[in-house]
Parts: sequence; structure tokens; C-alpha cells
Amino acid sequence: MEVENKVDIRTILQLGFINAIAGMSDGFLYAFLPVYGIELGFTPMMVGALLSMNRFVRFFTNRLVAFIASITGVKKLYVGGILLSLLVSLCFATMPPFVFWVIARVLWGLSFSIIRFSKLQYLSLCSKMGTAFGLSSSIGGSVQIISYFLGSIIIATYPKGMVFMVYAFLLVLCIPLLYRVPTIKIVTQDIKLTQFQLPNKIDLWGFLTNFSLDGILIVGISALMKFEGDQENILFGTALFISIRRAIGIVFAPLFGIPIDRLGLFKSYIIMVGMLLSGIVLVIFDHIIPGLIVIFIGATANQTLVPLLRIQTCQPHQQFSAVTRLNSSQDMGAAFGALFGLSLILSVHNALLFSIIGATTFGLSIIVGQFIKKQEKMGVQFIAQPNTPQ
Repeated sequence: MEVENKVDIRTILQLGFINAIAGMSDGFLYAFLPVYGIELGFTPMMVGALLSMNRFVRFFTNRLVAFIASITGVKKLYVGGILLSLLVSLCFATMPPFVFWVIARVLWGLSFSIIRFSKLQYLSLCSKMGTAFGLSSSIGGSVQIISYFLGSIIIATYPKGMVFMVYAFLLVLCIPLLYRVPTIKIVTQDIKLTQFQLPNKIDLWGFLTNFSLDGILIVGISALMKFEGDQENILFGTALFISIRRAIGIVFAPLFGIPIDRLGLFKSYIIMVGMLLSGIVLVIFDHIIPGLIVIFIGATANQTLVPLLRIQTCQPHQQFSAVTRLNSSQDMGAAFGALFGLSLILSVHNALLFSIIGATTFGLSIIVGQFIKKQEKMGVQFIAQPNTPQ
């Protein structure tokens, strides 16, 4: 296949669809395991460990994936990651003993590292980076919403493992699309397998927001909302609120992606931080539902802005390394949040917990905002310039 050094939006959207199908099984676990974990013989800590384990794994696999990509190229690695996610879904379908759940979650961690890394490399070659990222995120959110409700319907009628079997079958149907993914060239990268670099301010922001937004909130929604009834009703309520977050992402990701270059880095960041802090304040004062909705909108802006900012503030030959550092920081934040989130929400009063989260977010936002403003003054813009391969 012809090697490309530019990627159009259609390719990014195609990748977004395949990636979303590949992640359906993993996404449904965040609604499934907190509800059915005890029935499977798992303690709350075991559930937290399973939901967070793949993120801890990615801390180690992110750099490995980037190093392998510098040798094999991005497309071959990407295809392997998709096929690995298929294997993981089939494993979930068997409802195996705990040790095999652990193995499957480890493999999914590797698969997700590959899929996310590959997506960002294709995205870096798109001339309309913000628009492409926003639309791709919308596709992913749409598919995830379908996975929550489809899973809830299937599990009410058929054995629990059937949900993951259906998701695996849908991924099989996507395999022919992999042949249409172009082979791309990236600037020769300066990355070593054993290299370690301290996170910068953007990486620390990624850690904090993923700890609270993708960690504590997601795994703790069923406890935070105090759903009542049998397991099916609790599962449906949990899936509903996770789906609301996805729906907000579908609507707002393109809205934030398209005008970022017009508003500038600093203004976009201030708007995003303002929404996050407003939502946290609402939760503190026990306005849970409106608070969650505002946080979800802010989280969508955050997910759109931060990866683009990280790509645009690094040298082309350091892109693999920069993306790896951000991904690892976000993964560790989400991992610790998922590991301790359910226990924290059950044991710490909501007002106290979210007051701590809000104060920490506000303090770090000032530091990161100063960094972004400095970068903007130095001429950093959200205008993607395709890399020129060497």
C-alpha cells in the first residue's frame, strides 16, 4: 500500500469507529463489574483492581509501544492491537476465574496503548487536527452509548457472557476495514525503551483530571447516585449516567475541537477549567445531577484540548516520547482513581471528597494556565502541520 505523509479526516473517522468497536467490551465493564462483581465472587477491592489494572499496565506498555512503532511502523502495530482486543473480548465472554480476568485486563492494557498511540500518530498528520479529534471522539462516544444499553438489554435475557461475545462479533465485522487504513511515515523519533523523563505541567494536569474524572467518578457513579432496586435496575441507572457522559462528548467534542485554534490555547483552557470547577462546586453542595452534567461537559473539553496541546508543544522528533509521557500520566491517574474511587465515595462524605478535589484542581490549574499562556506568547498555535518524514 502507498505510504502517506498526510491523513484526511475520513481516515481519522474510520479509525475512530474501529477503535470504538474494539473498546465496547472494556467500556461495558465499568457498568458491569461494580454491579455483578459480588455475584462473580469478587470483593469491592478486587473489582477496583480489575477496573484499574489495565491502566497500571499501560504505564509500562506506553513506552514499549512507542519503541516498537519506531521499528515496525504504526499500521502493523495498530492492526495487532485491534486483533488483541478481539482476543480479550472473547476471554471476557467465558466469564473466567479471577486469574484469567487479570490476564485479560493486562492484555487489554497493551491493546489500548497500541490503539491510542496509533490514533494520535494518524491524527498528527491531519491538517484539521481539532476538527478530526472532536468528530472522532463523537463517534467513539456514540458507539459506547450503544454498548451500555445493548449490554443491559442482552444481560437481562441471556447469560452474562453473551454481551462480550456480541461485541467480539461486531469487531470481527470491522476487520475488512483494517485493509483500508493507510501506511504512514513519521519523522524519525528520538525514543529509547528504558528512557525515563519527569512529567511536565501538562502531564501532571492529565494525571489529576483522569484521577478524578475517569477514575473516581466513573467507577463510583452507582454509589454517588445512591441507586436503589435490584441489580438490573442499578446496572441500568449506572449505564444511563455513563451514557449521558458519552452523549455529552458526542455533542460537545466537535464544538470544542473546531474553534480551538480561533480562541487560542489560553482562552480554551480557561473555559474548560471554569466548567470543571463549577461542576465540582455543585456536587459539593449536593446538586449531584447538574454537577455531574457540568463536569462531563468540562471533561469533554479537557479530553479534546490536552492531547492536542501536548502534540503541538513538542518537537516533531520527540512526538512519540511526549505522547508517551502524557498517556502514562493520564493512565496512572485513572488507575489510582478506579482503584480507590468506589471505596472513597463509600467512606468519605461527598462534600469533603469533592472539596479536596476542587481545591487541588484549582491550585494546579493556575500553574498549568501560566505555562499555557507562556507557550501561546511563544507562538504555539493549534494549527496542525503534517510532519515531514525523513
